[in-house]
Amino acid sequence: MGFVILSVLVQVLTVVHIIRHGRNQMWILAAVMLSIPGCIAYFVVEIGPGLWGGRAEVADRARRLTRQQRAAEARMYDWAATELARLER
Repeated sequence: MGFVILSVLVQVLTVVHIIRHGRNQMWILAAVMLSIPGCIAYFVVEIGPGLWGGRAEVADRARRLTRQQRAAEARMYDWAATELARLER
């Protein structure tokens, strides 16, 4: 009886996660129809690469970093231009 309750709870949590994070709706069918193996497959295929630093995750991190670096450089140039204008007065 406890396994059934645990299985249903894991399925519900997986379906909620799928919906909230906008994953492919096929995973809902897999989680419901395949029970625990479907939930494990969802975790390994969709969640795991982000946790384990898959290739796409590394590329996203690099893109975010360059975006942050560009924003920091823009702030630095704005500050320098402001200081230069202040000193020229």
